[in-house]
Amino acid sequence: MKKRFLATLLCVCMVLTLLPAMSIPALAAPVTADYTANLHTDGKFYTGTGGTGTDITAAMAAAGAVVGGSPGNRTLTLTNFNFETTSGRAMYLHEDTTIILSGDNTLKSLYSGASNDSIAIHGNHITIMGDGSLTAMSSGNSTSSNHGIEGYSITINSGTVTAIGDGGTWNGAFYPNYTVPNGYKYTVSANTDGSAPTSGVSDGSFVVNNTYKYAKIEYALPSSEKDITAFTIPGQSGSTTIGSDTVAITMPYGTNVTALVPSIALSPGATVSPLSGVAQDFTSSVTYTVTAANASTKPYTVTITVSTTPPSSGSGVVSNSVSPATAAFDKTTGAANNKDIVATLTVASGSSLSAIKNGGTTLVEGTDYTKSGNTYTIKTAYLATLPIGTATLTFDMSSGADPELKVTVTETDADGWANPFIDVNASDWFYGDVKYVHQNGLFAGTSANTFSPNMPMTRGMVVTVLGRLAGINIADYSGASFDDVDTAQYYAPYVKWAAELGIVSGVGDNKFAPDANISRQDLAVILNNYAEKMNLTAKQILQNVVFVDSGDIAGYAVDAVGAMVRAGVINGREDGRFDPTANATRAEVAAMLHRFCEAVK
Repeated sequence: MKKRFLATLLCVCMVLTLLPAMSIPALAAPVTADYTANLHTDGKFYTGTGGTGTDITAAMAAAGAVVGGSPGNRTLTLTNFNFETTSGRAMYLHEDTTIILSGDNTLKSLYSGASNDSIAIHGNHITIMGDGSLTAMSSGNSTSSNHGIEGYSITINSGTVTAIGDGGTWNGAFYPNYTVPNGYKYTVSANTDGSAPTSGVSDGSFVVNNTYKYAKIEYALPSSEKDITAFTIPGQSGSTTIGSDTVAITMPYGTNVTALVPSIALSPGATVSPLSGVAQDFTSSVTYTVTAANASTKPYTVTITVSTTPPSSGSGVVSNSVSPATAAFDKTTGAANNKDIVATLTVASGSSLSAIKNGGTTLVEGTDYTKSGNTYTIKTAYLATLPIGTATLTFDMSSGADPELKVTVTETDADGWANPFIDVNASDWFYGDVKYVHQNGLFAGTSANTFSPNMPMTRGMVVTVLGRLAGINIADYSGASFDDVDTAQYYAPYVKWAAELGIVSGVGDNKFAPDANISRQDLAVILNNYAEKMNLTAKQILQNVVFVDSGDIAGYAVDAVGAMVRAGVINGREDGRFDPTANATRAEVAAMLHRFCEAVK
């Protein structure tokens, strides 16, 4: 089988050499082998692991798999590459590799033995990009595991990637779990839990786990849509009126508008500030700014009007009602809204209050609330037991309507920051860093209530954050900068600013690779360049630190890494490594940026 494969590829090489310059179509049938194509750390393909077996680099290149880059920053360009094997792994990438897709590519493992798993692509940290497609399929092993793509981390920056793992005792399109980035389209079908297929556009929190045997991920350009599609407040009278840049709502008679909590729906991929679900004082109009996925913005003026007419039963008789109909409570001791809630109950003739209920629980008079005439005081001690979210207290009347008091329960920290992110907890090591970058407008969430702390940051994202830190006017930086930076992208003006100032210089051939993940050493270089170009001096709080992998730090990054480490901006790993080529996550970049800002004060 191996000889037949090599001979086939040799013939392909000879034919390609003899043909005149022309467009070469994809192979009609896959190249089939009985071994794994191992991309070794020397940048060559071998039939065996550790650089053993036959060197098939030239044959693989002829079939459409071309190796480039350098050790630790390896690239693999696939162009209409069609390869399948009966071995356990179709392709094994022995170092961090960026796969660049062109045309339609397929890798299959049809291994059916019992001594190994079946995996189409196995590697360390795998990044996929380009304008082509890739199908990675493993479906031959009925006695063990089938995985489409497996690695320490898997990042898809562009292109269309379909991963399939099916037919074994443990299946999964991706291993480990893969979080679909914000703005990416996904289509998945489930296997082990029997649930129905699903598809959509990710808000940065959709996870493809090992219940999914099929997953298709498609890169989608950031949208320019930035509309408020719905804006509601609990207890409002009638519907909301949404104009091109205005929102108008009427609240019932007697409503206290100093702490209303709106629920806001937006165009896909857009964010809004102030955030949905956060209490606002609507005594005067409030401006809400919607930011599209491509970073363009649109302001909306939101106006709340309170009815001047008391509610009636329709015959001129006052009906049951409670004022205010909405209120806010903060569970944090000492916070502005950490106090009793006082409500006035208007009672229709012939009716009376039977009980105050929260769902199936009846509040206890004298403990949970007190009464003085028609004034009811919901006690702080009771409110503090409520979970974060909205609680509906129903005034159960003997006749007529049962009015409701909706209480929005939040919990701010000692500095007054109301954490909007469900994936950032006070016990997390990065809590204070996320708080800092969010409060200072440097980072937004990947959705209204997620931060995605473990998602890798791209080079375009990092430069955008630094541009916000510098307070640049993006209107001053229009036009092209690098060949691979689309001027319609949100990061384009920030890249142009950073390039003109000398903060970044690209990756060669007038390219910037904006969608490639930022490595720890490259982040150190960019931060150090930013400090120099902005005439900032970072305080040096540490002596020189020698890491066990200091020799792995690229020559161009050695001085910058040293400076940022001495300034306490970037730390090493717990095992003594610096890990220079590892991706920097959103949480790590938030922490480094926070420490950087403190170091240059």
